[in-house]
Amino acid sequence: MTDASPIPPLDERRGDSEHEAIVARIVRLEVTTEYAIKTLDLMQRRMDDGFKHLSEEIARSRTEMRIEISDLRKEMITNLRWLMGIQITTIVAVIGVAKMTNSF
Repeated sequence: MTDASPIPPLDERRGDSEHEAIVARIVRLEVTTEYAIKTLDLMQRRMDDGFKHLSEEIARSRTEMRIEISDLRKEMITNLRWLMGIQITTIVAVIGVAKMTNSF
């Protein structure tokens, strides 16, 4: 067998009548509930502030990403133009060399 102690009551009985004991318990529960409500309100404000900050951070990151992608696209277009120019130059050079060798 285990030696389990009984759960203590909310208030210690001091010889008060049953009604006074219930009133005391109700008052204690009301105070505890008020504290819980204040704590929940504080948590809600902190969460709202955190969500607002997170939303701002996401918007800022999204703007930075768009700028980065735009810069990458510009760089890719420039590189593609260089590549096409080099290809055209190479084709013209090969055709020129082929014509020079056929004419001799």
